[in-house]
Amino acid sequence: MASGIASSVAERQVVALMGSGHLRFGHGVPHQLRDLGVQRIYSLIPWDAEEDCTDLREGFADAVAAPI
Repeated sequence: MASGIASSVAERQVVALMGSGHLRFGHGVPHQLRDLGVQRIYSLIPWDAEEDCTDLREGFADAVAAPI
């Protein structure tokens, strides 16, 4: 997934949709993208306000939003 995104970033801005497990705390795809030289990476993870907020701590994501 990360290599496909990285090859597209050189030509244009890319928005990729994936499960939050691939993004949380900068692990997974963001980590792989940094290894591939992509530096401008932002994550937006949907968060239900009724869920336990234990995971919502620094570094979880760049932003969280209520699901539609």
